[in-house]
Amino acid sequence: MPETVIATDLLTPLGAYLRLRPGARGAFLLESVERGRLGRYSFVGRGSRLVSFDEAELLGEPVVGYLGYDAVARLEPTVPLPDDGPDLPESQFLVPDVLIRFDHARGVAEVLIGDSSALDGPQAARALSRARRAPAPRRARERAHPRRGRLPGRGRAACGPPHLGVAD
Repeated sequence: MPETVIATDLLTPLGAYLRLRPGARGAFLLESVERGRLGRYSFVGRGSRLVSFDEAELLGEPVVGYLGYDAVARLEPTVPLPDDGPDLPESQFLVPDVLIRFDHARGVAEVLIGDSSALDGPQAARALSRARRAPAPRRARERAHPRRGRLPGRGRAACGPPHLGVAD
């Protein structure tokens, strides 16, 4: 069971990915889609250690990465491989230092590996600072003049946006 559960009313998988990505050797965002709609789970994480397929099998930990087509020949020797191809590693996997599972059905994010403080970054600190400085918005009806139904200020009508200068 995850130790940290975070409400996702203000945190999205993309927002978490953008907070985790800076300074990481690798980061990922895996979205699930079912019948063209967002599926139940999304996974977001970051890590600093890259390993091969053989190393990943021995770890016994979650990893995210790829297994290239050439690895098929090791798993099924009867599959012929082309003679030449791109000079890429056969496999590459990231061992996550932070792994977060978003459960869209429950509206929560669960920190499966690592610490939720990894989501606190410069962006989060700036947003929190702005939220603390900004006055709480009041409803237009509460700000309206009690007899005329107008917003206070230069004779603008309550129904028009102030930047358009809608007047009586």
